[in-house]
This record gives sequence, C-alpha cells and structure tokens, in this order.
Amino acid sequence: MQAGQAIAETRIYLTEEAHVEPKDIDREIAIINRKNPGHPIRFAVVDFLQLMEGTADNRNNALEKCLREIKLSARKRGYHAAVLSQLSRKAEDDWELGKQPSLATIRDTGGAEQASDIVAFLWPDRDDYRAAQENTNRTTIKTTIWVRKQRNGSTGQCSLEFIRHHVRFREQQELDQKGLYE
Repeated sequence: MQAGQAIAETRIYLTEEAHVEPKDIDREIAIINRKNPGHPIRFAVVDFLQLMEGTADNRNNALEKCLREIKLSARKRGYHAAVLSQLSRKAEDDWELGKQPSLATIRDTGGAEQASDIVAFLWPDRDDYRAAQENTNRTTIKTTIWVRKQRNGSTGQCSLEFIRHHVRFREQQELDQKGLYE
C-alpha cells in the first residue's frame, strides 16, 4: 500500500517520439525541470538504446556516443538514467544452452558497454521458464539479475522470483519467508 501511494504521488512523463537523439532527451528534461522547479526529474528510462538515432561511422560507435551523451546530460541535470538494450541472437543461444549472460550478448554495443557504469541482465531460469510455459497456473519463474559490470562496485548475481500475475519481482528470501515457492 505504501509503495502504491508513493507511485500514485510520483509525476511520470512519457514520450513516444520516433528517432530520438540524446539532445532531445536533454531538451525535454530541461523543459520539464524549468516548468516544475520544485520537482525536477530524478530518474529517466530510455527504452531502448537501439531505437536511438546517432551519428558516427558505424552503428556501434553511434550507440556508444548516444550513451555518453545521456551520461553527460544526467550529470549536468542531476538525474539518474537507465538505458535498456536489446540482446543479440547469441543471448537466446546461450540461454538455451543454460549459459550465463555475458557483455557480448548486448546487441550492436561493443563500445557502449565501455560507456556504461553498470550492465545488468534479467535472466530467467531456463527449466523454470519452460515449466511455467507448460503450466499456466504456475505463479512464479525463478530469475537471476546478473551484474556483469559495475564501475564503482562488485559484480555478481541476485536471485529473484518473477511473480507472473503481478508482473513484478521479489527477492527469493522474501518468498521463502512467505511460502510463495511452488
């Protein structure tokens, strides 16, 4: 209830423009912050990186440049940014083979991983996911957040459960205590 109340009181701005460039995001945030000086943007989500427009000699460099410009804008305007990325076909192959995600599974972003401060993957457990596909009454899917890069900290993993009917994640120990495992 408290989380719902906090979200209800949060101002959320959505923009669905095609061919967005980092300067467009910066300009939009500047306008919103000017109109609402007491409530500046604190967090921005870009969904997803590969839809951004950028100029460079190749797509990897263009996306890396987009990420760097978003980082500069975030520092200048005082907000945090999460940039979602598409994964390559290799990610599907790795998942099918039961492998863990790697930085190489990010699509078109050889240089972008260098520009990122944190790179994390949501990776559903293959066998648990398949079992959930076969049994639609199943309420949870075991999932791992793999932190593969963290500029100012350690990397590692965190085990979660995806609660299908709520479209949310919970820590496994929280689920253990409440008896929500299947």
